[in-house]
Formats: sequence, C-alpha cells, structure tokens
Amino acid sequence: MMPLAPLWLGGIAAALIIIELIFFPGTFVMMWFGAGFAATALIHALFPALLGHWALQSALAAAVGLVLLLLLRKRFIDTTPHPEIEAINTHGIGIVKGEFVEYSGTLWRYDAQSTVPFPDGTKVEVMAIDENRLTVRELQP
Repeated sequence: MMPLAPLWLGGIAAALIIIELIFFPGTFVMMWFGAGFAATALIHALFPALLGHWALQSALAAAVGLVLLLLLRKRFIDTTPHPEIEAINTHGIGIVKGEFVEYSGTLWRYDAQSTVPFPDGTKVEVMAIDENRLTVRELQP
C-alpha cells in the first residue's frame, strides 16, 4: 500500500485539532493526536523513504500523540480547586417549579430542609449543590 501524502497527514492533523476546538474544548486529548499527525507529516515530507506505508504512518502518529498526551496534558489543565468561584455559584435564590428549582437558568432536583413540599413559585435559598442536587430552604420574608 502507498503511504499517505504529507498534505493528507496535515489535513488529518488539522481536522483533529479543529474537532477538539469546536466539539470538545478544554479536554486536550485529540489535539495531541493531531500534533502526532502533524509531526508524522513533517517527518514524511523530510524523509519520504522512512515512512513507506500508511499503517506505519498511523502507528507513528498515534505513538507520538500518546506520548505528548501523557507528558503534556496536565500542564494545560487547571486542576486546582477554586473555592471562591464555587462559593459564588453554590449560594443564591431559586424558584420552585413543580419537582424542580430554577436556579441560575437551570432546573435542578432539590432536597428541602422541610418535610412539607413547596408550592410552585416559592422562593428558596440555595444552601449547597451536591451531585447535581440542590439543598434548599424556604426564603424567609
């Protein structure tokens, strides 16, 4: 079988990076495999006899992408907790709508601190968010 031309490899690299940016922003996975295809395109352009089969090109691109992913991904992702941001987003006022509370433009399931269900339209104070459920109490007038 014939090897892929460097332009095709570059096109695959660009497609992977663009797909990452549009559909999976911030995950930093496909970008590294795109970089692997870009490196393979460069190697094939400079040394055409070195990569004589498309399977070898694909294996090299995957290997380079995997190495880059394992070495560099953590540098691009911020994993430090930001309690000041979480505090801003986890306390506020919501409105009961049936079995849900509308809070920050989203309907959430909720656990109330009272045993009596809240009627629709009741304003509640959001105390915490835990595993996509709000803990709320009735807002005192």
